[in-house]
Amino acid sequence: MNKFVDVEISIVSKHSDYIIEELFHRFPSVKHLIYKSSIQSKQTMICSIDGFKHLSNASFFADLLVALPKHVSIIKDCQQLEKDNFTYRFYYLKKI
Repeated sequence: MNKFVDVEISIVSKHSDYIIEELFHRFPSVKHLIYKSSIQSKQTMICSIDGFKHLSNASFFADLLVALPKHVSIIKDCQQLEKDNFTYRFYYLKKI
């Protein structure tokens, strides 16, 4: 039986999608995800949410200059967000 885990990641690489996919295999029982580096695309966000099959809570950070998709667009495209008990958050990083 897998124990559920919480994971905080920070990826600053042009290969971030590949790294995230590797994490799905190495940590299949992630329940809470905090993506601490600035998320660069809607696709990376959706891949992160849908790839962890037991995920129930996710937080993402973004620079103010990154145009993130609207709430409705993410819900429509993520299979995991169809669950009744899923929470996700966006935090905008303000550079000083």
